[in-house]
Amino acid sequence: MRKLLTICALLSICTLGPAQYFTGDTFDSYTPGDLDPLAGANAGATGGWDAWDGAAGQWALVVDGTVSGIPAHSGNQYIDCTGRDAVQPMWANAVGGFGATTGATYTQFPQSGAWTLTAQVYIPTGGVGGISSGLEAYFIVNNEYYHLLNATPYQWAVQTQFFDDGTGLQARDDNGGIAIAVVPYDTWIEVRVEVCLDNNTMQQFVGGTQISDRTWATTGLVEISNWDLFSPGGTIYFDTVTLAASSCPAPAYESNSANSSFDVDGIQANPFAAAQVLGFSGTTNHVATLSSALAGAGWDLAATVDVTYPSTALPGFGTGGGQAVNIDVFHPSFVWLNGGTFLSGHPGLLSLNFISPVTALPIRFSGQQVVLDPSHPDNVDISGAVEVVAEVCPTGVTEGFELTPNNWGVPFSFAPGWTATDSNPLVNGPTWRIGSGTTGSGGTGPNGAYEGTQYLFYEASCPNTPTACGSAPGPNIGNMESPPVGSGLELSSAAVVNPALIFAVHALGGGITGTFKVQEFNQVTMMWDDILDPAATFNSALSQGADDWKIRKVPLSNFGTGGVQVRFQYDTGLTAWWQGDICIDQLAICEQ
Repeated sequence: MRKLLTICALLSICTLGPAQYFTGDTFDSYTPGDLDPLAGANAGATGGWDAWDGAAGQWALVVDGTVSGIPAHSGNQYIDCTGRDAVQPMWANAVGGFGATTGATYTQFPQSGAWTLTAQVYIPTGGVGGISSGLEAYFIVNNEYYHLLNATPYQWAVQTQFFDDGTGLQARDDNGGIAIAVVPYDTWIEVRVEVCLDNNTMQQFVGGTQISDRTWATTGLVEISNWDLFSPGGTIYFDTVTLAASSCPAPAYESNSANSSFDVDGIQANPFAAAQVLGFSGTTNHVATLSSALAGAGWDLAATVDVTYPSTALPGFGTGGGQAVNIDVFHPSFVWLNGGTFLSGHPGLLSLNFISPVTALPIRFSGQQVVLDPSHPDNVDISGAVEVVAEVCPTGVTEGFELTPNNWGVPFSFAPGWTATDSNPLVNGPTWRIGSGTTGSGGTGPNGAYEGTQYLFYEASCPNTPTACGSAPGPNIGNMESPPVGSGLELSSAAVVNPALIFAVHALGGGITGTFKVQEFNQVTMMWDDILDPAATFNSALSQGADDWKIRKVPLSNFGTGGVQVRFQYDTGLTAWWQGDICIDQLAICEQ
């Protein structure tokens, strides 16, 4: 409960109902006869009702159903709008001072938030004719209507027409609907309009059939200014009219704020994208990295080990300020990655270490960034939601470099079938080696393996990079190749249909200025193909100076042989130097 109250307070998603608005009418408090607010039995007590622009003789008639033989929907009375109007001029009553005449007691009309308008409609058999016949009937709502108190043109947000073209009673949205509702004669049917003024959207339903899903106000102010229950000649009765505050539907994903880029262990996901595969390891230690254009006095990252909203089971919800919360804040795993203490120094590239409360795979991580913003109605800006998935490869970890002694001594050794070559004979090759703990150079390399104790790395110290020594040895291309297909030692892809290579990479250090490639041996052309773009590798796949392992997943070709051969290649170029150890760990072949 404490967490719920905190979230409600932060995001303003817990709201109170409206005060002093028109809330509806069942027409049981009036005397049968017309709803003339100026004369007759209902003068000054019409509950806010009048005729269109107060036209004399056009007021709706209050009917006693116990006398007419047509039972009311609720209570005993309803109104007959045949050739007449029942107008509820909410702007005029609340703002224009007309309420003193009509007996309206409310002082506000809807100008923001979300609202549900309903009315019960009864049309006797044969009561309406065809479209534009003059015998149709209408349910109308105006977003601008001034009841002769303002010269501004009126605007129609809803104009629902009831008609019969010879095939039965139907209802359509004259302003652009998505369907026509077929409804029965001689019974009460509901007209319902769901309006979100904050988003300027609406949905309309007649007899349970949705006929509209569109913009509320295409012209004029985004308000609910007036009801008009009307027929130029068709027979139509209305009862049980209601207006109630509701909630705006959350957009599919938050899209009003600047987007954040969020990754977990290096797998990057962007808003609106499908979930991304995280990896194959059951580790509980993870790093969430955030980069965003959002700016504010402080920020934190809200995350769950769960699927993001919306889904078939989880609909998502909106805030009072029109933003979407797309993660399950009520899930037991919900956490503020910085404990709810909002950090400063944003925007920028920031990382937080956290421990997953779940160890069994697959694991779903979903998150949204929240930035403090006093100028926003919610007091915060919320980024788009992102989701990444940790899953187990069917083949498990194909190569973790654990069974080979580390290469701090000589001769250097590798897993069976793996080979290392260098293009420059002046280097202290092979430059690709097996390591554990640190690489031995400060400011580069990890503190340890991604999993286990050992990993593969390119040793950038003198003389293996061009500027690492006083006497430059020149550029080098260092290759590390997995066993060839057909050797019996190759990486197996037999358990997957569309194979992909997943591996962990660590690339901390300013000396990494060359080109790192991941390649696959093409079993048709008998040549090496690049499968990870070098530019993308350095811009996003590597650590960008962060001291953590990243996970990469790259598609492989399926040559139908049940195996693949891959190569890690580092071309140092002319400017790479000793603070540039690139490290690889935990290779696996998974489904794409």
